[in-house]
Amino acid sequence: MKKLSALILGVILLAGAAHGILTFYLVDNFEDGTSSKWYAFDRVNVAVARVPKIAKRDLVIESDGEYLLEISGQAADWYAGGIGTSLNIDARDYSRLQFDLWGSPGGGKLKVEVFENDTKWIAELPILGRGATRYSVPFTALLLDPTATAEASARVYSRGLSTISRIQFIFVAPAPAGTVDCSLDNIILTY
Repeated sequence: MKKLSALILGVILLAGAAHGILTFYLVDNFEDGTSSKWYAFDRVNVAVARVPKIAKRDLVIESDGEYLLEISGQAADWYAGGIGTSLNIDARDYSRLQFDLWGSPGGGKLKVEVFENDTKWIAELPILGRGATRYSVPFTALLLDPTATAEASARVYSRGLSTISRIQFIFVAPAPAGTVDCSLDNIILTY
């Protein structure tokens, strides 16, 4: 009887550990070689490309697999455009959005928009110089769109997002008529 109890306890512990380790949702890592689940808008162009080879060891780049999504575009009054994807997933098991952003010499700004049905949450991040940066954005760090209700804000800060209907990335150039040239990879929701 003791052996059976120990076995059952072991199975429960392993199941709990596996859930903790595997609590993520892969939005896209582009390893299928396509960007078909993404829509681009305004003056942004996208293309799936091979991850560049670099001479120095970089753990972020090493985890990027073979492909990433290149984004380029010409800005008008700083704004170049964006990309997005529809998700419609239960987000209660997740507390952050994580992705790898490959920068460009010119820099710029990335505006992340997470939609919970009609409510929009926003974070603004710098597009750094050459190389890859892994961003991990907690949902509690997202700012509420000014048009949203106070109830929506209180709910997210106390319980987290319940549903993520879509995610968008908006690209802002480093100059009013500048260009955007960066890449995204390994976009996941995680705990």
